[in-house]
This record gives sequence, structure tokens and C-alpha cells, in this order.
Amino acid sequence: MKKSNLILLGGLASIFFFSLIFQLRVHSYVKEEKKNQKTVQIVLDKRDVPHFTSILAEGRMKVVFNQQSEQKLEIHAPNYVLDSISTKVANQILKIKLGKGLKKKDSIILHVSQEQLHGIALKSNVHFETVGQVYGDSISIDINDESSANLNLAFKHVAYGNSSSGEVNLKGEIATIEIKTNQEEE
Repeated sequence: MKKSNLILLGGLASIFFFSLIFQLRVHSYVKEEKKNQKTVQIVLDKRDVPHFTSILAEGRMKVVFNQQSEQKLEIHAPNYVLDSISTKVANQILKIKLGKGLKKKDSIILHVSQEQLHGIALKSNVHFETVGQVYGDSISIDINDESSANLNLAFKHVAYGNSSSGEVNLKGEIATIEIKTNQEEE
């Protein structure tokens, strides 16, 4: 065999050897990382709240509203997030706020049921949607920041304000709609 062929063979063998060592090393790091991962469980938390007619939601979450006679609040979230979800009622407004330190991948879904709804206020990055058509006499809707909504409404009067960069879909039967601008709110 020629000397140049031996050098070429030696170079290929050393490249193969070092790539094999590299793959084994990376594999051991991946295996170690998988061993250290904690399993995340999505849990259901049913909360009892006093009577409310409006919803104020703030944080990165999805709120699904269903109009029915039974009032309920169910939270589907990772087990380590539940303590940082605040739900309280003041002046008939259900206030839902998320604490600090949540990860972007955390999925928080709230299922809210109530017989009547007079107001929706969304801040931060909330997605609000209705199940079926929600009906009544009058409702006030304020959507801010990066929030979005998908609403099916049947109301005589809707007061609607939107300073959000998110997408808002309104459909249904609305007799009159009042569009609020930022100047009117100040």
C-alpha cells in the first residue's frame, strides 16, 4: 500500500474514532438530563367562588365561558402552578390573576360557568372564548395588551373597547354596539 493511502486511511479512522467518542459523550449528557427532568402533571382544581357577573382576567391563560345555571370555576394547569393562580370575587367581579415566575410552556385553562355575564376585561395575554351563544341585555367588553377573544353573543347592547394587538372575533346578534376609544376611557 502506498504511503498516501495509509495516511488517508489513518485520517479517516481518527475522524471515525473522534466522532464516535463525541456521540457517546452527547448521549450520556442527554441521558443524564432526561433522568433529572421532573414529570409534570396537569391537574384539575375546582374552586368555589361567590356569585359574580363580570370577569377580569390577567396573565397568560385561556378562559372558556359557558352560560348555564350552575356556577363553577375549574382550573386545568400543571400541579406546580396552581398556587400562583389567584381567584377572588370583589364587587361581583371574578378576578383571575397569575403570579410571577410562570414558564412560557405552562398551559393554564379555566372553565367558567355562570348564568349571566355583564362584563369581560382582559389584560396581558388572555384568550377568552365562549361555548355556544352567550345572551343577555347588556355587556361591557374591554380587551387590552396582547389578549384575544372569540365571542358568540346575543345582547341588546354591547359596550366594546379594544386596545389589544390580539385577534378578536365577535359574532351573533347584537342590537346596538358602542365602540369605546382610549380617549373615552381616560
